[in-house]
Amino acid sequence: FGGVLIRPLGDKPDSKMDQTDLAIFKQVEAWLTEHTGYATVSGYHEFLYEPDKPLHGDITEWAYHQRGALAYVIELWDLFKQLGIERKKPFVDHYSQLERKDFLAMAKMDREVNGGRIFKRWRKATHPQLGEVEVGGFDGRVGIWNPPFEKLAETCATQSAAFLRVAALVPQVTLEVVGREKMGDGHTRVEVRIANGGYLSTYGLPSARKLPFSEPLRLTTSGARLVAPAESVVEIGHLEGWGSGLYNGPNTFMPWTRGNPHERFVTLVAEGKGKLAVKVGSCRVGYRTVEVDVG
Repeated sequence: FGGVLIRPLGDKPDSKMDQTDLAIFKQVEAWLTEHTGYATVSGYHEFLYEPDKPLHGDITEWAYHQRGALAYVIELWDLFKQLGIERKKPFVDHYSQLERKDFLAMAKMDREVNGGRIFKRWRKATHPQLGEVEVGGFDGRVGIWNPPFEKLAETCATQSAAFLRVAALVPQVTLEVVGREKMGDGHTRVEVRIANGGYLSTYGLPSARKLPFSEPLRLTTSGARLVAPAESVVEIGHLEGWGSGLYNGPNTFMPWTRGNPHERFVTLVAEGKGKLAVKVGSCRVGYRTVEVDVG
């Protein structure tokens, strides 16, 4: 309920993180703050309950290190912002360093925003085993641990917008025929362009490139026969994305780009008549197929 996003690393400082990964997380932070108003913090720098004692078994750490995923935890209800508490550093201090004025603000918020669901009046009741008792008092389920019912739609709308903004970073591989030429003797020259129009490279986060399942792109053909049968399988490798994270691209002093590592051209020569099917992709980014009439 902190109104916060907690990102890797969880066991090391940012100086030990892949710096391009960190730049991408910083870009995500900027977008998520724009949509949600939530802060984004390092699990190590701002979310250890005891200094130098990292939390273990965190699924975001597994997703980041083992699967190369852009992973973070979202605490969906911005309780502290609702109470008018300025951001603390480290962020984890919000949960333990509350003053009397903060509890008074909580009671005010409960009355005005939450329908009085947290602080309930005591009332008499009869318990089947205990007899006459009083029930009531503090109930943190709605208003503290979760958003008030009245805030659910707003919370879902902002988080959905943020999630879709992040999802739009994925690699987007395209495949197109850019040339087809009859060469005589029943041969047809076909040139295709494979490109990545996504923000992220085809291996995802830069640190994920070294993971064994970060499969490079591969081109395969079927249908019409190739003059050089070995070219029916071509290793394309990885293609770069256009994004490199916040403050990690061209700048005033170095305004040049990385060139065109986002694309590759492949020329195939088919013989005879028929259709040549060209397929490009990998297990992580999916596949694209085009068919070309040859002959």
